[in-house]
Formats: sequence, C-alpha cells, structure tokens
Amino acid sequence: MSPNRGQRLNFVGTGNPSLPTANTAPIVVAVSPTAAAPVVSPLAPVNTPPVVKAVQPPAAAVVPSAAAVVPPAAAVVPSAAAVAVANSGSKGKKGISYDYNNPGGIAAWAGKVDWIYNWNMLATTSAPADAEFVPMCWCNTAAFMGPWAANVAQSAARKNPSKYLLGFNEPDLPSTYCPSISPSQAVTSHVQAMSPFYGTHKIGTPGVTNGNSSGMGLNWMTSFLDLCSANSNCHVDFIAMHWYMPVSMGLDKAIANLKDQLNWAHNLATQHGISEIWLTELGWDPTQSPLASDAQTASLINAVVPLLNSFPLLNRYAYFMAANGFLNTGNAINPVTGGAYIAAS
Repeated sequence: MSPNRGQRLNFVGTGNPSLPTANTAPIVVAVSPTAAAPVVSPLAPVNTPPVVKAVQPPAAAVVPSAAAVVPPAAAVVPSAAAVAVANSGSKGKKGISYDYNNPGGIAAWAGKVDWIYNWNMLATTSAPADAEFVPMCWCNTAAFMGPWAANVAQSAARKNPSKYLLGFNEPDLPSTYCPSISPSQAVTSHVQAMSPFYGTHKIGTPGVTNGNSSGMGLNWMTSFLDLCSANSNCHVDFIAMHWYMPVSMGLDKAIANLKDQLNWAHNLATQHGISEIWLTELGWDPTQSPLASDAQTASLINAVVPLLNSFPLLNRYAYFMAANGFLNTGNAINPVTGGAYIAAS
C-alpha cells in the first residue's frame, strides 16, 4: 500500500502450504513541502497518487537500445557490477517510508534510519540529506514511465545517492490511479524502465502484497520471475515484498505468517539466482478494525526487527511509516512506536 492505496484485502492465512521450514541531466523540479504538513489520519489514506514533477525525457531515454542491454549469462542473475557497487557503499537494513504528498514527518528521522523512500522518484526537501533515498517507479503508466529516467538522474545528485531502484508498487492490487498489472505486462514495462540501469544500479522487482489468493502476492511474483527468467533483457537483483496483518490475528500468529512469507520469498530468490529480499512495507494493517494501539505496534516492532536483521538474504526493510498515527505524532517521532523502531535491533 502507498498512502493513496486505500482499502486492502483481508490477508488471512499462513502462507503457501508447500513452504520450506545525455551528458547533461535534464532539469527536474521537485515539490517543496509546506511549512506545516497536514496531519495524516490512518483512517483516511491520501486519495491522490504521488505527484510527479519532472521534465519529460525523450523516448530514447527510457527505451533501451539493443546495444545497451547486456543479457545475463543465465536467467535472472544479479549483475556483477551492480553487486560490487552496492556492496562497496551499502548502508544498514533499517529504513522508513514517508508520504511524498505530506512529507513533513520525515525530517524528524534524520540520523535514525539508514534509508528512506516515498513511493516516488524524487526526495522532498524535508528528507534528511544523509539518508539514502531510493527512487520508485510507482506504476507503469506514462505519467511515471515518462519521467523515470530523468528523475533517477536527478536523485543521483543527492548527497548520498542510492544504487538501488524500486519497481512498481503492488501491481497485484489495483487502485484508482494504477490498474492491476499482470505479470506479463509487468515484465514488458520492467524491461523498458529498468534495463537502462542494468550494471549501474541494483534493480528490484515490483513490490507485491502478501495476499495469498491466485494472482496475488508471492503467487504473482512467481509468475513474474518465471517470465522474467525467459526474457534475456529482464534483470532483477532483489525481490521486493510487503507484509501486513490485522491486529486481531494476534502477535504470535502474525509472526508465524511473516516467517512463512519470508521463507517463500527466500525459496524464490534461491531458485532464480537473486541475492537479496527487501520488505519495503510492513506493519499492522491500518485499514482493518480494530486499529493497533501504540503498545501493540511497539510489540510487533520488537518482535519483527530482530527476525528481519537475522533472516538470510533479507537486506532491507521499512516500517510503515513516518506519519501521524503510525511512527509519528504529527511531525514528531512518537516516543512509543517510533521510539521502539529506533531502539529495536
């Protein structure tokens, strides 16, 4: 979910039953936050998609030429150059998401997390300068695909540029602003958006939900990776996934479900020669009643962070999110929820 996604599906279950135990960069204009960002209610997700302000790059900037594409020797194999770049300057695992359209809450997290993202291609001016910002191509529509290459170039000018790129957000869950994307459509669009950055960045899959029905979550991801493996121009360095559970499930069952999902993703990564898994959204589901109390959120954080820090191939995670009602109170860090996330190890 991004802040505009709205109602989620009911993610009940324990996972898959068969789980193993241009020399001059274009000028890009970013939106500056207002002095006092609106308070975001967990019951009222933002109903507009991420705002994209950028100079439209020429078509050639996002459509790779045959000569520019370096096919991997085997199916979906991480590029050696991308691995070397990332390993030489990669920061820690713990990150946080924030809302591009209401960005005031991220400023308080300066020095508290290693990386940030906002479901968009550009960081806001409120973003901590030292935090690694990871761009995302939120949807495969022209509004996002068009300025993608120019905005990646703009993000590279930050003080601490990222060598990672995030793919489409929840292609298995349609929204008003981005229709569901089939695995086949996603491969075609992924090649178009990401191939120009093969070898210079580590490339993520689309980030899927943890829905368990056919065509959802890691079922969707399985189809995507199978199709990507058959396309020599499709490159993937890490699997991106989301995880939410209703607080009514209880902490023990929720953690068991998370372990199932991580094991499933680990199997997929191993099968396809992928070196990393990212959990880019996680938390109690904020669209289902009852909502989690601050104490329940802190308990979940204290249970999941040690698991994520020790899980094989799990390279990065980001709790949802630096906003009022979640890990913030207004634009300040909530001492219970945000404090737990900062302290957890």
